[in-house]
Amino acid sequence: MKLQTHLWIAQAPLFVALGVTASLGAVGLVSLGAEPAAIVYENSRTIDAMDAMLDGLGDVRAAIDVDSVDRVPIRRALASMEEALALQEQNVTERGETDLTRELRVRFERLRDRVGGVSRRLPGAADDPSEAVDAAERLRVTARAIRDLNRRAMAEKSELAKANAEDRARVLAITVTIASLVGVLLAWARGRRLLRPIAVLDLGVRRLAQGDLSARVRVSGSEEIAALGRSFNAMAEQLETYRRSSVGELMAERERLTVIMNSLVDAVIVFDADRRVSSTNARGRAWVEAASRHPALQELCDVVRDTGEPKHVARLEEALELVTSEGTRYVLAGATPIPSPSGEPSAGTGALRGVTGAWHGAPGALRGVTLALRDVTSLRRIDAFKRDLVSSAAHELRTPLTSVQMSVHLCLEGAAGPVTERQTDLLDTARRECERLQSIVDDLLELARLERRVVEPKRAPFGLDELVTQALTRAEDEAGRRHVALSREPGPLLTLHADVERLRHVIDNLIANAIRHARERVIVAWRERDDAVRVEVRDDGPGIPEEHREKVFELFHRVPGTEVGGAGLGLAIVREVVASHGGEVGVEDAPEGGACVWFEILSADASYTRSDRKNAAEAASAG
Repeated sequence: MKLQTHLWIAQAPLFVALGVTASLGAVGLVSLGAEPAAIVYENSRTIDAMDAMLDGLGDVRAAIDVDSVDRVPIRRALASMEEALALQEQNVTERGETDLTRELRVRFERLRDRVGGVSRRLPGAADDPSEAVDAAERLRVTARAIRDLNRRAMAEKSELAKANAEDRARVLAITVTIASLVGVLLAWARGRRLLRPIAVLDLGVRRLAQGDLSARVRVSGSEEIAALGRSFNAMAEQLETYRRSSVGELMAERERLTVIMNSLVDAVIVFDADRRVSSTNARGRAWVEAASRHPALQELCDVVRDTGEPKHVARLEEALELVTSEGTRYVLAGATPIPSPSGEPSAGTGALRGVTGAWHGAPGALRGVTLALRDVTSLRRIDAFKRDLVSSAAHELRTPLTSVQMSVHLCLEGAAGPVTERQTDLLDTARRECERLQSIVDDLLELARLERRVVEPKRAPFGLDELVTQALTRAEDEAGRRHVALSREPGPLLTLHADVERLRHVIDNLIANAIRHARERVIVAWRERDDAVRVEVRDDGPGIPEEHREKVFELFHRVPGTEVGGAGLGLAIVREVVASHGGEVGVEDAPEGGACVWFEILSADASYTRSDRKNAAEAASAG
């Protein structure tokens, strides 16, 4: 008998147990599902009918009370009440509901008679309005009594259905447990006997894995297991023969490394000292041509060759576009130096910059560079979708939010009538929350414009000293509420050529964040660094952990354990504004013990970024 047949027989008890369990569960679910549906269907029809009756009654009362009215609304209201009453008479389900329904019919007929006469003041009105009002009130009491009776009945039936469900669930759980245990025990006993030869094979495989190539197995059982035993013995004999050869050992090691490389999801391309491709993995072979022609990737490898230090492109927004045979992909790249056989790269490798081919021949120089490419196309699309979704949501919120703000403002001014002191407090709270939400929406839209580079910075000359002074003045009230002292360190008088409004927003954001996390003081400082100016905002708070210093500039990111406040947009906007000026932003430890958030921008008017200037300076020094 074949192994497959044995396995089916061994699992038969478990299949039977599962079938019984599934059948009981299906029956229980069907019965449990029918009861709530019946409760809702029977009683909700009556409740809806009484609601319709009460609505029609309200229309009749309104027609009685006004000075002039058309007969048509009364006829319509009575017709609607008649229809609801007929539905109720066909849907009597509860004890005592029959008498109430008869009483409802009598009182409805009485109301219809009272409002059916012709009055001298209103066509279609009652001869005596007080009698019609009294009849309407009596009808209302009866309708409410029927509605309340059905509501109580629904609640009682729900409790009863719940109790029944719990009882059935307990019975089902006990039955399922017993059936499952019986099935598992029978399947386990049969499977243990069936798998005994496989345990023998497992022991032989473990001995073989430990290097004992003399291991052999003797198994009996189904045809497949016996054949597997014979194949195992033949394999062990061949391995024992192959192991005697040193070439075999080298080939095995190479095969192992090849398998590991090909199992990697990332594309791996190894360039030798002459910038030629020496090896790749399976994924890298599809991308090697595109990577060899990509200027940014080649520049990345050149930097690693010159410095002997690894370099990575790790941020999703900095992903490189790579046109491959599979289509356009976006990748994160990492380049790692390959040291020479002597061990580590030479400390003087960087001095060989600019001498083509000279570096790879020096003692201790690099043998090449390993380039790893990770495909983040899907992540980039998801990130783009997320940002588009946030931007669209902000656009859609703007109009209704404006309407809400205007409505609250008009209510506070008394345009909709006088308001009480308590209502004024609530409306004032609503106005403040609307203003806060408006600020978040404005920040989202501003961030979307910055990320898409829709608006270029409006550069103009301004004094940095005055900008910082104004920012500290605006923050004095919030700092006073939190008992935080604001100060600034003396700095040079600088005139910057940049977008003053956007930089004002940057400094305000940094100061507000520092106040929120400071214990006693916040300090603003600035100084010149080469062709740029560096602005720092420091606090004496808990600081920012190393692992969060890059993430704090991402959208909606908050450091765990910090005070809840804001929407996680401020630092993301800071990064984009600084980037639009060709600058840099970062976080480090402050001398005061807290965090120091800094940014650098060019100190003079320039049409190119700091990296462009750096490259030009290096080219000039090389020349």
